[in-house]
Amino acid sequence: MFQSLPSILLAGSVVLCATQAIGGDMCRPHLSFEKVRLSEIKNQQRIWSATLHADASECATTSGRFLMNFIRLKEDAPDMPFTEQFTWTAGKTDVSLRFWQDESVLSFSIAHVPLCACSDPTQARAR
Repeated sequence: MFQSLPSILLAGSVVLCATQAIGGDMCRPHLSFEKVRLSEIKNQQRIWSATLHADASECATTSGRFLMNFIRLKEDAPDMPFTEQFTWTAGKTDVSLRFWQDESVLSFSIAHVPLCACSDPTQARAR
């Protein structure tokens, strides 16, 4: 088993280099929030929502996934951190989550935005 470890590492390196060569230079969209709000209670639930602005001018794609971290407040329970996945689209997109009436959002932040292929390879940013 240990004799195959160098072969596996070499194969992994070749695949990584080939992926980078085929995919070209990588960029990242700029994501920011506008109009963050928490709705009134309806049917024992409320909706946290935000308008997301995605500047994908450097990307060859017009949409992609991203992760957000949240800390949920609940009246009779400890604060609970969790992560949700959303999709960004170039321009403005609304994102939302449902919460029970006794819950709220203490904080939220963008956790991870995957790289995208650059529309102009000369714009590639550091990884």
